[in-house]
Amino acid sequence: MFLLTGCSSKLSEKTDETTSWAIDVSRLHPVLIDLGEVPPTRNTTEVQVKLKNPTSSPITILAAKGDCGCMTVGLEPDTKIPAKGEFVFSISIQPPKKLDIYRQTFIWTSLNKEQPIAINISGSMDRGIIWRPQHLYVYLDGIRLDEPHSVSFFTKDSEFKLVSANTDMKDVKVEINANGNRLDLRVLSNDKIRRRSGSIIVKTNSDFASELIIPVTILGAG
Repeated sequence: MFLLTGCSSKLSEKTDETTSWAIDVSRLHPVLIDLGEVPPTRNTTEVQVKLKNPTSSPITILAAKGDCGCMTVGLEPDTKIPAKGEFVFSISIQPPKKLDIYRQTFIWTSLNKEQPIAINISGSMDRGIIWRPQHLYVYLDGIRLDEPHSVSFFTKDSEFKLVSANTDMKDVKVEINANGNRLDLRVLSNDKIRRRSGSIIVKTNSDFASELIIPVTILGAG
């Protein structure tokens, strides 16, 4: 299987503003389809893919599959693309609600090629929520140990609120308070801390952003 190294206009041609792509199946290259930001109210995203065969011989697609249950590929096994012809099919994706950025891979195997060809489909979930700072840096040098370090959340949803928060940094003793649209983190011990990086996992009451991941870095004194 080929690893994705980038998307070249020579490999794929975008034919619609958001959802249609044309791909030359005679080239044994991976292809990236970037869906951009997907609104959280959209249950599924459908991508129309046109396979083009510019060669003078027919090409048979032996198999097609997605790498997760969230992807449905509308391409039957042993699909034949005639010489100088084309075939259009759809890929339906159910974007995961707990990931801000997601990627799935669709793979087809062609009779004429020794290795499978991959279409990597990526996108991001537009949740209508932002927070500042996006990356929380905590500097322990010259401050009171229990001084709070805050993250504020902004959204048009008047009902939005934080429910709980915890961190995956097991070797650092911290206290996290989540209240309304604000999160406060206090470091309770700075023994032997030079640098620690991890995440704050925030639970909310939002259906489209029930879990948010805030990166955090703690820098010790000295």
